[in-house]
Amino acid sequence: MRVSESSPRYFEDTANGSLFLGVGSNVAWTRTGDPGDPVASYEYYFGRATGLMSATRVWMCHWAWLEWTPQVVEPGTTWMGYAGVGYYNQMIAAEFDRVFDLAEENGLRVMLVTEDNNEQFESGGAEEWFGNPYNAVNGGPCREPAEVFSSAEARRLYRMRLRYIIARWGYSTSLWAINSWNDESDASPEVRGWLKGMHDYVHDLVRGYRPIVYGSNFRANDLMDCAQAGAGELVRGKPNVVQECEFTDSREWFVPMLRESLWSGLARGMAAVMVWPHAMVDRLDAWGVFSPPLKFLSGLRFNQRGWAPIEAEAVSATASTPGDLMRVLTVWPAGDVPEWGARASASTFTINLRDGSHALEGLGATLYGDGGHRAEWRSPPAFLVNMPGDGELVMEVEEIGGGDQLLAVTVDGRPAAQVRLAGGRRELRDDERWVRVSVPKGSHRVSVDNAQPGGDWVRVRRYHFTSRERDAGRLVTARGLSDGEHGFLYVQNQTYARLPQDLGQPPVQMAGVRLTASGLRDGRYRVSFFDTVTGAETTPAHSPQGMRASTEGVCRDGSLPIQIARLGADLAIKMVRLSAAD
Repeated sequence: MRVSESSPRYFEDTANGSLFLGVGSNVAWTRTGDPGDPVASYEYYFGRATGLMSATRVWMCHWAWLEWTPQVVEPGTTWMGYAGVGYYNQMIAAEFDRVFDLAEENGLRVMLVTEDNNEQFESGGAEEWFGNPYNAVNGGPCREPAEVFSSAEARRLYRMRLRYIIARWGYSTSLWAINSWNDESDASPEVRGWLKGMHDYVHDLVRGYRPIVYGSNFRANDLMDCAQAGAGELVRGKPNVVQECEFTDSREWFVPMLRESLWSGLARGMAAVMVWPHAMVDRLDAWGVFSPPLKFLSGLRFNQRGWAPIEAEAVSATASTPGDLMRVLTVWPAGDVPEWGARASASTFTINLRDGSHALEGLGATLYGDGGHRAEWRSPPAFLVNMPGDGELVMEVEEIGGGDQLLAVTVDGRPAAQVRLAGGRRELRDDERWVRVSVPKGSHRVSVDNAQPGGDWVRVRRYHFTSRERDAGRLVTARGLSDGEHGFLYVQNQTYARLPQDLGQPPVQMAGVRLTASGLRDGRYRVSFFDTVTGAETTPAHSPQGMRASTEGVCRDGSLPIQIARLGADLAIKMVRLSAAD
């Protein structure tokens, strides 16, 4: 597996140059408590995924360290088969032999995660720094976790482990990528030096033998072969990967949200989109969600052409239900401000409700209280918004720090809401994470703060502004890619999204949807409509009345008109140039 040279935003198979899109569920480990019939195992999960997904992510930590330490876990017990730093547990290595064999048998590519940030924690857990083989108390070279990146001996030992991994499993056609340090975020200059050294070392090992992709969860995309895709703009010139896309624990919404994450991510230009909870995928029998986008995109050679985002908008649409609809504009942190330990670079943001949902640069995800050193990181955001009618600010709160927190909202300096979030540190339950605040018609300054005296922190995932909308076309969105002569669009009816429904807006089918797609060469095009649930061409219900699911259109002055007779939740559209315009 390698990064395509002709179109470096994608991966391709080394043997034949074919496109590889990484789509699937992480199967980081298997546990006794997982679902599975007759028993949770890699045989079971990979068997379930055969022919449906292309990629997975497996961890070499928590359950499967190659090297750890014979620390006492409980009186009279130790880590079975571990001898400390520089010694590789052969029982664990044999299990990974089996995982790679199974991946090959079932047509899966593996992103191999080599460690987790838990290994640096100092809470005293056996799976943390207390039991880490690099810890000096366990015979390692480091007195504290940070020295893992600065110690010359620690670097030598880490390179030895990488060499062992390549020597033992580098033969496998299923080894797609190595991924260092799961769940980390910002890389210090010292860590950046470490990452570059390990990246270069891996490529030196495999040079002349086979390409391999090396990446990391540390934010150092410029040094890695692939980029961790954020909510904002994708990193240019590299394959963008989402290892754990957005999901929910709701049984009702898990599959729809996963389907949307896959289709919209690939339509943005991502090279891989994966989801975290394999047990949830299995419990809801959601394995079939992964194959439709792979089936739909299989004939589009992203790795061999200069594909770029295409501009598309809905010109008009008619809602099947009369009356105003709910419009939701969502803004979220672009990722340029670290989630932890940094002051946001901006504090005031102008929100235009006619714009589409988008990431905001300078917006921090974490609202810090004034407790201790948190005060120096405080930069509560304020949103300047002109509401066309009475509406709401709906905050999606993800997690809170230790103790109680007080989420306070003011409108034009006057208190509008105070919500106490108790019992941290914890992630919020699904039934408490929505915080709603009324915002009247007109121009307002809406400010948000963690006002708990001595408070810790509150993490807000997204801010949603709702208003009433009479133009149904504004609730139809489309995004996609084009190489000038080929293109695809993912079209969504926003009334079918979870948030409007949670807020009382029932889904509304759209009729007579008219789109324009820009960025194609002039000429005659075949336009085909596809069902996102099956990946197959739709029935004529999605096409203009009296036409087939696959019809023709003419692109003039770079604009191709597309008509959709009826639109439910979503659909995919493929466009192929047949000839020059008459």
